Amino acid sequence: RTGDLENAAAYLAKFSPVKGIPGALINAQNYGLQGDVAVEQQNYAAAVKFYEKAVAAADNNMTAPMYLRKAGLAEQAQGNTEKAAAYYERILTSYPASMEAREAEKLLGGATK
Repeated sequence: RTGDLENAAAYLAKFSPVKGIPGALINAQNYGLQGDVAVEQQNYAAAVKFYEKAVAAADNNMTAPMYLRKAGLAEQAQGNTEKAAAYYERILTSYPASMEAREAEKLLGGATK
């Protein structure tokens, strides 16, 4: 059912990590989805933790910057502008060629105001 966040969170929490290279992306996606559910529940601190796990699970140029951006947005939602800025700066320094880098520059400007 659409909008059933509690069941979505419970379902995702049952996930068992997958080994190997394809598993890294699947694991990252699961953590990212758990972060997205936490954001929808306005549990931004939990969302940041899940997004960090997603980055650690698959530290690559495609997914890591996306989850770092989401972590920054979750920090901003909590009023933690310095922590948000650190996530955006991390995108710019670690993943400058990523698609998220341009948006990170804009978000960094908003986080430091």
